[in-house]
Amino acid sequence: MDALAGAARFGGDVLADDPARRRKVAVGGYATTAVLGAATAGATAVWQVGLLRAAAWTARSLHVPARNALLADIVPAQAYGRAYGFERMMDNLGAIFGPLPALGLVAWLGVTWAISLSVIPGLLTAAAIVYAIRKTSRPTSRDRVPLRIRVRPVLRGDLGRLMGAVAAFEVGNVAATLLILRASDLLTPEHGTETATTIALGLCTA
Repeated sequence: MDALAGAARFGGDVLADDPARRRKVAVGGYATTAVLGAATAGATAVWQVGLLRAAAWTARSLHVPARNALLADIVPAQAYGRAYGFERMMDNLGAIFGPLPALGLVAWLGVTWAISLSVIPGLLTAAAIVYAIRKTSRPTSRDRVPLRIRVRPVLRGDLGRLMGAVAAFEVGNVAATLLILRASDLLTPEHGTETATTIALGLCTA
């Protein structure tokens, strides 16, 4: 899944370089990710979940470079560091506190409804981006050029060494969803599916 996400982000970088495309990619990516993620609640087979999750991760990875480029469009150049730092801080806080409402929803409505309702924050995010875009001036358009993926210019100098360090980290990185799934599997025989999922989400948050 991470390999698919990386490949999609690689293509998303090229799309984000075009001011005419990046806005559509950012909004469409968030909305598509939300819908596909929530759609797993209606899946009746493992392959359907895998297909929907793969598509959701692809859409998510496509919009990340576009979102970052939009942030650069909106924020003054002298505030780039603060803007990206704030965005990362809020993203990580969301990863910590996001499971807390999920805990309540799973206990109250069950896993299926909790997954279904996850479409709401995703669509709200897309709406927030639309609002932000409308409040900013449109970036200067450029002549249409063929989409090309060029790696060598990006890896020159210090950036190439930084990318090497990031790649080394990602080799050992494990998606949190896999840890939640494993914990749920181990806890289900003793506690049942609903309670095991709640405990697993609580462990992930902790």
